[in-house]
Amino acid sequence: MDSTEDTTTSVIHLSDSEPRLVRYQKAKTWQQAIFFFFVSWLILRLSIASWTAYVLTDRTMAYIPFALDAAVSLIFAAVLSRLWNRNRLSLITVLISTFWLVIISPAIHIVIFTLGGGIVGEVFFEPEPDSPLNPGNAWIYRLLIAYVTLSAISFALQLVVVIGSFYVYRTESAIAHLLQKEEKSPLLSSRAVTDTNSTSTYFERLLSTRVVYWITLAVFSILVVVWIGLVIAGLADVVATFTPAYYCPPTDPGCYSDCDPTDPTECLFPFPSSHFLVADRDMPTGLRVSIPERAVPRTRSGKTYETKYLNEMDGFSTIGPLLFYLQDVSSKGMSGHDNISWSLLSNATVMLINTKTNQSHPHWVEFDFVDPASPSVIVQPAEPMEFGTRYVVGVRRLVSNITGAVIAPSPAMQILLGQSAPGNESIVKKTRWEYYQTEVFPWLVDVKNFSRSEIQLAWDFTTVSRETLLERAESMRDNALEHFENGTVSYKIHSIVESSCDSNPNNTIGRTIYGSVETPLYLTSEQRMAKLPRTSKGHRVEVMTPLGKHTSNFIIRIPCSLTAANGTKKAKALIQYGHGLFGSRAEVRAGWIATFANQNDYIFLASDWFGMAKFDTIHMMRVLLGDPTQFVGLPESCLQGFVDMALTLRVVGGPMALNSTALSVNGVPLLDRPLNNGTTKLAYYGISQGGILGGAYVAFSRDHHRGILGVPGTPYALLLGRSIDFNLYKSIFQLNMYTWRHIRIAITLMGMLWDQGEAAGWLSLMKPQNKQILMQASIYDAQVTTLGAEIMARAYGAYTVANQTQAVWNVEEQTAPLPEFSSALVEWQYGFAPAEPYDNVPPLKQFDTHGCVRKESRG
Repeated sequence: MDSTEDTTTSVIHLSDSEPRLVRYQKAKTWQQAIFFFFVSWLILRLSIASWTAYVLTDRTMAYIPFALDAAVSLIFAAVLSRLWNRNRLSLITVLISTFWLVIISPAIHIVIFTLGGGIVGEVFFEPEPDSPLNPGNAWIYRLLIAYVTLSAISFALQLVVVIGSFYVYRTESAIAHLLQKEEKSPLLSSRAVTDTNSTSTYFERLLSTRVVYWITLAVFSILVVVWIGLVIAGLADVVATFTPAYYCPPTDPGCYSDCDPTDPTECLFPFPSSHFLVADRDMPTGLRVSIPERAVPRTRSGKTYETKYLNEMDGFSTIGPLLFYLQDVSSKGMSGHDNISWSLLSNATVMLINTKTNQSHPHWVEFDFVDPASPSVIVQPAEPMEFGTRYVVGVRRLVSNITGAVIAPSPAMQILLGQSAPGNESIVKKTRWEYYQTEVFPWLVDVKNFSRSEIQLAWDFTTVSRETLLERAESMRDNALEHFENGTVSYKIHSIVESSCDSNPNNTIGRTIYGSVETPLYLTSEQRMAKLPRTSKGHRVEVMTPLGKHTSNFIIRIPCSLTAANGTKKAKALIQYGHGLFGSRAEVRAGWIATFANQNDYIFLASDWFGMAKFDTIHMMRVLLGDPTQFVGLPESCLQGFVDMALTLRVVGGPMALNSTALSVNGVPLLDRPLNNGTTKLAYYGISQGGILGGAYVAFSRDHHRGILGVPGTPYALLLGRSIDFNLYKSIFQLNMYTWRHIRIAITLMGMLWDQGEAAGWLSLMKPQNKQILMQASIYDAQVTTLGAEIMARAYGAYTVANQTQAVWNVEEQTAPLPEFSSALVEWQYGFAPAEPYDNVPPLKQFDTHGCVRKESRG
């Protein structure tokens, strides 16, 4: 009787709970289908993302974030599955998994794609020519469309997972509540099984669960294999890149060969040296650089810096550093950057002699304190040396900072200083000994009164010719301007954004124009870090002709002071803006520029520095991490950037100014002949990198005769060691180089190629063209040292404006107004900043004054 009552009671309760059981069965079916759908689409999304990153970033570092995303996502999936199977799905687990799947995972992809290819960025305003979202890049565009589509589907399915998770959670909570009330749980479990079997056919028909199960399982399996294959391929590539090679000391003949024996510290020391020059009558100097690959330090990956691009030169940099090393040397008697005049004294310990003029060349000497344990000695020219000229370097009477005794010359130098040719040529070749007796020592002993007994180190080198360094750039410029004159350079306006100047008193920009110019392409492709063409035999092409077309985007900003004047005012100046380090033309939208433009009736024009814009960042990191040989693509791409900017200026100042309604108000043009001495003046304004590259671009330009270089400097080889911006790149470099000295050597070698694409190679051309440059430097600039701006000032024949902040060697102070066609250096000093570090290390970031000058109302 009791049993019958129990059964009856149980049946009644089960009947009441049957809808919950059906609901529970439905939830379990959802679990099975959704879980495999979720994992399948997750793997598919990661496969597409990894492949896209593989293509866009050329593999480097593309897999770490995706591996992280996959690992954590799959862990969450496993945890969810485990909890589902055990009926222990908690609300907190649902919320955490939702947070990861819906927020963190997409955020990772956005960040990586922004860094790797600029997919997010400004593409909503206007697709970059290199952006994957530019329809012109058809295959990448299709790939990204596929990725976005699949990601959207994946995101939708993730939402389904979330909804299903809450559904399962609520169902399990209800069942748990029922079980707590039911005393006959065994019978309930038995009946539940029966109900499960009875309802399974219904759900199979409704959702085709088994079909879905096997299809999703098959897709899941295939995609797991695909994704694992991609990850293995990527990791193998990364491992190959970072495979450690053993460190080779410079004295190891198994690693190095054809070294200069005069300084045994490094194979290339002293640098630069005629030891790495050979005769070549086809070159303007009659010489050609010949640096063997086995003379350059190896990277950690075992790769050798290919020197083929360096060996295209007919001499060395006119402003780059000279490097050597003496063990435990003291700075006593050296000329520092605060006493450059000491380098010109007859008793200078380090002397740099121009063999054309017999005169000493001004310089300063410092230790490379970025490597304080064993710093190299840097001889930095204080102004550019002459093109195509031989210089002799002499070092004497330097003492040890430990013993105070004069440091002895190296064994090779002792042989060279000897009175007779070496009988054993194992250290010094006889021909080299003879060369020193006729071409090096006479300049030191006879011309500068050195005593042979005091010489510790001596060598000579020849600087690159103007033709070899700059003729290709000038050929590109002249050919591009011919295309403009022939009408083959076209432009397109993408959009015009009008802003109300009356309704918003804080608004200072009335109109923004987004457009592009189609320019001749002189690189071998439109890809970032592409190079200028070489012949089939690897020789440079000197006379440049277009190899295709290139699209360069621009932004024009017109202030309210002009648009609100209803055509009664014309712009006082058209200013072409150059952005900062690996930035973009979007910087011209900054508030301080808008205010500056509005206060002075200026129209601003901005383009990207092709070669050193935001899309080049990842490629620069690839160079530092992988193969430094490919660095040549950066300065050569910058030359294409110069062409793009020059033609953009011609288009905006010419056809657009005359014919485009975008540059007019009420039918009245806002620009009055800016390229032809009209009332609208023309000027260049570059900040930071825009000041460094701007020093080259203004000299390159046929149209610019005035320029403002904000916080500028040169050469990069000098700037980097004193810049906090270099800390990141130095850390990346250190992953690929064994010692700081090797990094210094790499930077110096890169500088030989970099000169053509930055101010360094063009220093001597600004003054002869009567171009007026205002340099605005900032003392305690932690990003671009004022020493670089002072080099530029000396090269440009600039003045400091009275009352000057500080005296600058060989830069005369002058009361305004300055003489016609003259340039000026203004150095700003701010009371909150301490004294600058004397050595070549960056100032403290918290006192950085780099961004102050551009917002200086007195400037």
